[in-house]
Amino acid sequence: MKIHRSLPVRPGIDEVEAAKGLILNLEKEDQIKFESIGKQSKGNDVPDELFMILQEMQKNFVCFQSNEQKREALKLLDLENVHSLFDELIQRASDCVSTGSGGGGGSSTGSDFRKISYSNGSASTVSTNFSKNSASGSGSRGGFDKQVPSIVASSSLVHVDKEVSAKASEL
Repeated sequence: MKIHRSLPVRPGIDEVEAAKGLILNLEKEDQIKFESIGKQSKGNDVPDELFMILQEMQKNFVCFQSNEQKREALKLLDLENVHSLFDELIQRASDCVSTGSGGGGGSSTGSDFRKISYSNGSASTVSTNFSKNSASGSGSRGGFDKQVPSIVASSSLVHVDKEVSAKASEL
């Protein structure tokens, strides 16, 4: 419980919904801006290479602005995902202790929980899931260990390989 209490205050439901809405709106705006950039016509006296460089600069500037605006919303969503992960781990530890298999871990029920992967809802995962309405489940739970590169931010995975009782003792 000490670890859980050391987390920053959990964001409110309204804050989480507002952050999700902001990300969705920004991604829609980005698409519109990218389409607008793609529809630009090159003047006759402008070299092709120079025009392509201009468009690339415009697209990168749109991405930069969008990332700046998303940063706080994504931070808030990451915090919510960490709280959700801790809630789930605490519930699992509680279930383990209440069923009496807390110390042994030899029961089949305890073994079922040991090797489960979780991925957090960090920047790219969250924004990708919102924009594509992906059904992969990625971004639905939090985790911290292995870094996976991405455009906006990194997503991480953690494999829960330890006994549930070891996790319960940390809480």
